[in-house]
Amino acid sequence: MRNKLLAYAYILTSEGYPCVFYRDYSTDPSCFALKPEIDRLIWVHENVATGGTVQRWKDNGVFSYERLGGSHLLVGLNNDEGTTRTITVQTDFPPNHELQNLIDDTAPRVRTDGRSMVKITIPKNTGGRGYVCYCVPATITAFTPHPIATTQQYEGAPDLDIKPAVAGEIIPVCRVFAGGNTQLDVRLAADIAHWTGATSIKVAVKGPDGASVGSKSFDRAAQGSTLSVPVQAKGFLSLSVEAVNTPPQNSNPSYVLSANYTAPQTF
Repeated sequence: MRNKLLAYAYILTSEGYPCVFYRDYSTDPSCFALKPEIDRLIWVHENVATGGTVQRWKDNGVFSYERLGGSHLLVGLNNDEGTTRTITVQTDFPPNHELQNLIDDTAPRVRTDGRSMVKITIPKNTGGRGYVCYCVPATITAFTPHPIATTQQYEGAPDLDIKPAVAGEIIPVCRVFAGGNTQLDVRLAADIAHWTGATSIKVAVKGPDGASVGSKSFDRAAQGSTLSVPVQAKGFLSLSVEAVNTPPQNSNPSYVLSANYTAPQTF
């Protein structure tokens, strides 16, 4: 727990797209309730931390680097729990330019000198809070999460936990939890070896109450096409497959089923 925030400060200001764990972020019982600090770091990640990275300082306690995209971002990380550190580093910010600590609204602003060097103070690492993020002055707004659809793939085959498609048998494939007023898009790609014009795999979708909300038969021509199902209310959607008129040479065809959906932000 003591270095969780320092770790998030690193992954949320470094290159790449990181993951925030629910228990760290949530304010629910038995969670670590780091939402305010993580929200600020997410704002930095989404609005400032872009481009390549240049290392500016490294010793046994402090690591500092600069992101070179956009208006630039200077990050300082201090792993020492007992000592506040002050370092002077070269930057690519303009000379004689004012910089703001995006993490602490009460921190005094600093200024680059005529050679674009700047002196920054990094607090001691109390509770993982030994980090600073400097950028040109900015208006920091509340972090608003935007829903993003995700795609999950499920493979059915004789040697996998999910069974292949079987003629005349409904095979449960998966359940996904979708948000209300969204859409579920389902694609199927099956082993169509020896299929005839009468062979297909039917994909069926049932809503939280068990009632059918959509289905589609994927024959040879429909492989890779989409079954789109509107989701009225949030809840689990159950997906199943059933083969029809499979040939003896490929009686139980394997398949890959892709489900694209948007989960709710609250349960």
